[in-house]
Amino acid sequence: MFLRFMIAAALVSATAMAWSQDSKPTSKPAAPAGATADAVHVHIETTYGNMVAELYADKAPVTVANFLDYVDRGHYNRVMFHRVIKNFMSQTGGMDRNFRMKPTQRPIQNEADNGLQNVKYTLAMARTGQPNSATSQFFINAKHNTFLNHRNKTQRGWGYCVFGKIVAGTAVADAINNAPVEFDRRADGRQPAKPKTTIEITRVTKIESGKLEATMASCKVNKEAVDKANADGAESKPKTPAEQFAEAMTFLKGKDVDTSKGAKTPSGLWFVHTKEGTGTKPVASNKVRVHYTGWLTGGKKFDSSRDRGAPSEFGLTQVIKGWTEGLQLMAPGGITYLVIPSEMAYGAAGRPSIPPNSTLIFEVELIAIVN
Repeated sequence: MFLRFMIAAALVSATAMAWSQDSKPTSKPAAPAGATADAVHVHIETTYGNMVAELYADKAPVTVANFLDYVDRGHYNRVMFHRVIKNFMSQTGGMDRNFRMKPTQRPIQNEADNGLQNVKYTLAMARTGQPNSATSQFFINAKHNTFLNHRNKTQRGWGYCVFGKIVAGTAVADAINNAPVEFDRRADGRQPAKPKTTIEITRVTKIESGKLEATMASCKVNKEAVDKANADGAESKPKTPAEQFAEAMTFLKGKDVDTSKGAKTPSGLWFVHTKEGTGTKPVASNKVRVHYTGWLTGGKKFDSSRDRGAPSEFGLTQVIKGWTEGLQLMAPGGITYLVIPSEMAYGAAGRPSIPPNSTLIFEVELIAIVN
């Protein structure tokens, strides 16, 4: 449940990479060399500009052959960078701009034990928690991510296979990794990672012999596209608590809620019962079962147990202050709208889909007091 601060982070899905941020490498293999004329090179054209990647077929033959097969098939045409985490990595290779997965071939052998490091600008294969699960998705390391390196041949220690490196257009890779992002569970269930303005790979092609130098020289940032995306993604001036409360009232009126019947507690919590419950009201020591939906004051839904099809259970001391107080105003069977000021919610820290200092709106149905 989104509301419960103590809930453990969800497991990384098959569309994202699975790793442990606190893992420590046991060795430091040498970093890949720079571009060489006799290596395999590909031209990666994106809406943010173009890059050249050198592929290490001698170190990762299975991975490079797999990657080039997808290149030959045109698989990477119009795939987006769907998961971008600043100062970490930029992931792509699997989905179109609507998060539709493109067909892939069978998973390949993990060659992360090839001696190559996950250093800045290297290309590495994305996968699930299973070591040999990579297909078409890959990521560009935005810094030296040594914890992603191969340590041993256990499931947790296999690491992420490096198979290439950006050798021209590194400024494009930087621009992609610095793009404004927003929360979208399809990209990452724990943090904002979806670029606010879609960044696509338009195509990937093998560079013909004799054209490497000219292609590398042509790799430049598409400044117009980057500037526009940054402008579109810029954060607007935060609304004051009073402005957010007024916006919440407008939202509720749009849902045919009679806000004139609402009341505000001394703490600043606003509530209105749209269906009265019956029986004993819960106290702070109780555990309850509820259905709920949560919105920002502008009307953007950020979580809903109803959408998931299952109610949530929690102790009233294990949730945000607004919920602890608000549920004690309800009786089982009742439905109540709560408008919770930021200081009784997530405050200045916010959450992945909740900006800092946000007033929150919830519709809550108290199904039962569990104990």
